[in-house]
Parts: sequence; structure tokens; C-alpha cells
Amino acid sequence: MNSIREQIIQKLLIGLAEIRQASGYNTECGANVQRVRQIFDPGELPAIDVWPHPDEAAKEYGNTVLIMPVRISGLALFESENPSVVSERILADLIEAMTGITWTLPFSSGGPYVIQIGDIIEGDDSEASGFVAGVQVTSGSWETEDAAGTLTLRRVRGRFLPSETLSVGTESNVCAAAGAMTGTEARERIFGTLVERIDYESGGTDDYPESGEIAVGAAALFNITYRITAGDPYSQP
Repeated sequence: MNSIREQIIQKLLIGLAEIRQASGYNTECGANVQRVRQIFDPGELPAIDVWPHPDEAAKEYGNTVLIMPVRISGLALFESENPSVVSERILADLIEAMTGITWTLPFSSGGPYVIQIGDIIEGDDSEASGFVAGVQVTSGSWETEDAAGTLTLRRVRGRFLPSETLSVGTESNVCAAAGAMTGTEARERIFGTLVERIDYESGGTDDYPESGEIAVGAAALFNITYRITAGDPYSQP
């Protein structure tokens, strides 16, 4: 039987595996998520390394509130790119995966333009916008202009109206919103009900590669707050 803390760590490893370009992130670091690794071979990169730190505790009646600091490091080969640019992409992915909100927006009347991951979709009436991180077509097709399904959005600005037409850049009326959008915080998406909050404390790159080195990394520190029943690390109140 795993403690609540161990359950949280295991869910974190699974959640970080979503950091892939196919899910709209900038890097492929989620392809190899490890726990407390000191050294990675170049052939193992890109990768993520998770280091849980000791809890801080505060007692309340009948339960204990715990804050677990977790240092998450992303590593990647920078090849011909500026290593600072690559490290900033890694950091942005870590912050978004751990603290961002994922939105689901139902759509209909899609086509003939095929909405792609990476598109910025805009509401023609609301002027809301969002980064397309996923597209699921459940009926119809783009070719016949009756595709329907759901869009997974991140980095949403404003709020889409339930039935407005949507555009992508110069492509107008690519589909219509078919209902209200709903959002899920990273805390709930990754941990379900185990965790109360996630706070980003700090992040960046301490040391850039020296001559002859081929990889760069960025690390971020997050504080994860959760509860356990007083004296019982295996249950929550």
C-alpha cells in the first residue's frame, strides 16, 4: 500500500509524460520521465527528472497539512540552437504542465479548414483566443464541413461564447462553438482529489553548457500542498 505522498509522486510522473509536441508543448521532454536520476546519457534525452524534497507540516484538528517541495528538471540536446532558447522552452513547458488550465470546447460545422494542434483559435464575437492543444472529431468530417467534436485549449484569453463562429488566422468561420467551454486545473488533471494546490516558486537555468557539451537543462521548484489524517500517512480526511 502506497502512502498519500507516494501516490502523489507517482501521479506526477504520469502527468509530466504529457509534455510532448503532439500535445502542443514546445519540447519532447515528457518522452522519458525519471525519478531522482543523477546522470543521463545523451541517447536518453530529452528527459525529465523529478526530485521530491522533505515535507513541511502544519497540524490542524484531526489532520495534517503538508507541503512537499518538488524540483523538476528538464533536459534536452540543443544541437545548433542557442542553449538559452532551448532552456526557456523547457521551463515554459514545466510551468504550463504543472500550473496551467486545460479547457475543453465543443464544436460543430467544422471545415473545410482542418484545425491543427498549434493553431490559435479566435472567437469572432467574443474575441477570445486559445492555443489548440488537441482536436477530437466525433462525427462528420472536415471535407464535408460538418466535423463535430471537442477542442482542447490552453493559454485561453477571454471566454468563448457558446454558439459563436471561430476563426484561425486568415481562415474565417472554421467551425462554430457548440456549447460552453469547461476548464480543468493542472492540480485536478494530474492528481485528482489528492492535492489541494500547486504553487510555482522558482525556476530557470543555473549553468549553461560549456564548450564541448551538447545538452542543456532547466529546473523548476513547485510546492504541492496536500492533507493526511493525523498520524496516518495512508489516508486523507
